[in-house]
Amino acid sequence: KQVCCVIDHPPDCWDWLFTQERCCEGHSDASDAVPVALGTVATFRRLTGFGEMGLQVLVAGMGGCGTTSLQDNLAAHPEVDYPRYAANSMDPMEDPFLGLWMGRRVLPTAGLMQLWHSGFSGRGIRLVKNPMLVNMPWIWPKLKAIAGLRFVIVHCDPTDFALRSIARQQSADETTSVPQALLEATCEEPQHASLHRFFNAMEVRPDSHDVFIAPLSAFKGDPVRAYEGLAQFLDVDLSYFAVSEIVVSHRLISRAPASSKRKWCELLSGPGPVVDCLAAAYEGLQTWVEEWGADVPEDLQNRQSVICGPMAPLLSSA
Repeated sequence: KQVCCVIDHPPDCWDWLFTQERCCEGHSDASDAVPVALGTVATFRRLTGFGEMGLQVLVAGMGGCGTTSLQDNLAAHPEVDYPRYAANSMDPMEDPFLGLWMGRRVLPTAGLMQLWHSGFSGRGIRLVKNPMLVNMPWIWPKLKAIAGLRFVIVHCDPTDFALRSIARQQSADETTSVPQALLEATCEEPQHASLHRFFNAMEVRPDSHDVFIAPLSAFKGDPVRAYEGLAQFLDVDLSYFAVSEIVVSHRLISRAPASSKRKWCELLSGPGPVVDCLAAAYEGLQTWVEEWGADVPEDLQNRQSVICGPMAPLLSSA
């Protein structure tokens, strides 16, 4: 008879793992355990806490606003300790960048924590990037366990942010309705709403000195100055970015053909629910940036989209 083993143990202190050959190593909770023969012997593994990660800086947003280029440039700095893992040493489902790795566990095993630490050199500021975390509320309590964690936020033009979301959706689903998808991307997850929920849950306030906020346009327009400001926040050598080649983000400009971009921009040619949502997204983002004491960039003040050009005349009708 095949049954799932159930082991009585303190859930906040121990993790368990089946040892029978037919059971896959890495299954560490009853929800994904493989059925095994009744009476199978199980071993235990010590748990540790997420506070033991030693993470110091998280690039937490926003996705599609140049965070990958930011990661690449920061990872090259000699005083930034960005994780590098040997090939096949980390299960893809246990990604080291705080996604599923944190989300699927109440507490991490000591073995996985050791694996996490193995990716870092032990020198410099320990930093990782995952811009999806601002919309993963099940991760937030675990991030709160990391004492002294600081955050880097890059925001971008709301129109470009929404169209970037459309480009991702269309690549995954050819039948996606562009107007509906744009409406959903703009209304349901505007940047300011995601950031407000995230920092409110993390109990980080606008007067905190633990958050660096900058627009993508700053990193594209004057990258040396922008990275020097970020280096000052991180307390690392500013001169590195003055003499090193900086990778400038081009991901915001979708790889979609120009005809698709024109079609998307044509959706914004007159009043309607999409334009109403965009108007609210611009106003909300500017208010959030001002509330947090960051500089409001000219492109946000002027409602200037990289992809579609000036948006102010259209948005004024909303």
